[in-house]
Amino acid sequence: SRAALDSINRAAARVGETAFGEAIPDLAEPPPTRLGAGFWATLLLLAAFFPVHLSGSERARLALQVASLGILGLWLNTLVTEVDLVNLSLGHAATPTENPQRWLLLGFVALTTVLFGQVWCGYLCPFGALQELLSRLGRRLGLRSYPDRPLEQRMRFTKFLLLGLLLIAVWVSGESLWASFNPMQHAFGGRHFGWMGGWMGALVALVLLGSVVYVRFWCRYFCPLGALLALGNKLALLQRLAPQRRFEHCDLGVRGEFDLDCIRCGRCLSGSDTQMRRHGHRARIIDPPAGSH
Repeated sequence: SRAALDSINRAAARVGETAFGEAIPDLAEPPPTRLGAGFWATLLLLAAFFPVHLSGSERARLALQVASLGILGLWLNTLVTEVDLVNLSLGHAATPTENPQRWLLLGFVALTTVLFGQVWCGYLCPFGALQELLSRLGRRLGLRSYPDRPLEQRMRFTKFLLLGLLLIAVWVSGESLWASFNPMQHAFGGRHFGWMGGWMGALVALVLLGSVVYVRFWCRYFCPLGALLALGNKLALLQRLAPQRRFEHCDLGVRGEFDLDCIRCGRCLSGSDTQMRRHGHRARIIDPPAGSH
């Protein structure tokens, strides 16, 4: 809508200059963007991540997730998704002055992924937070299940395949619409599902129901953006500053510091929500390489 308005303003300014011999300043120059309550609430939320992450507190992380779910999800309905990725690659993104809150989120995700790995998914993604809360409810209800390990390991490549197919489709067609299939883009949009309507609503419901049974169902197997952010686990330049993860408590198969499967959910720090602690035994995992601690 802003792009359409800008085009109209530019056309009106050109017509005014041609017809009357002078430009129309009010139309030629858009009004300056004001930083509203949403921007400052987002800034405070993102700033809270650093002490929470470095503390290793499970309660603080869950509180941060609930806050993100409320602020970024239910209130602002502004998530970082594949649409942002393809719009940036196609040069269709709004400028920082036009949408400062969007660029604040994008900058935060890029910076923290390089410094700490896939922490956006485990700490601040509203859709990830919703899935984790449902998964914890499923555990309390005795509904949680764990897939066969070889099958699960193969399934995790699905999100990387979806990421590749998505980028190819967008770059070949030049249309970012191909990036709009992720249910997290629509989970907080109410009835505004666009042309996808009913089947997208059904997919959202299916993913959320799946999260009751399987931990982070969409995040672990199907999220293309998560696949891209997982590559940051291979960098994670400052992850040594955070509390040491306890891989013996991980029920998702994470083996070492730089494992691509780690979604930085933080559940291993206490082990209170994992299969290992609940069943009173340690996971059979491969020890991380020497020097990785």
